[in-house]
Amino acid sequence: MADIVLNVELRDGVGSGAARAVRREAKVPGVLYGGPRGPVSLAVRTNDFRKALYTGKLLGHLVTL
Repeated sequence: MADIVLNVELRDGVGSGAARAVRREAKVPGVLYGGPRGPVSLAVRTNDFRKALYTGKLLGHLVTL
């Protein structure tokens, strides 16, 4: 089984205003929950996320961030 690798960037802001700013930069905002650090805000490039989504493997494979 091949893993899917998504390059993510940590983002500073939280909330809807910060998420809109990330979308304007052609990125998908997200939050990673779990682990000792608590919630981590991140952003993924839209093209990379769409490519992983449209392959049909995103929901059934391990995703490495």
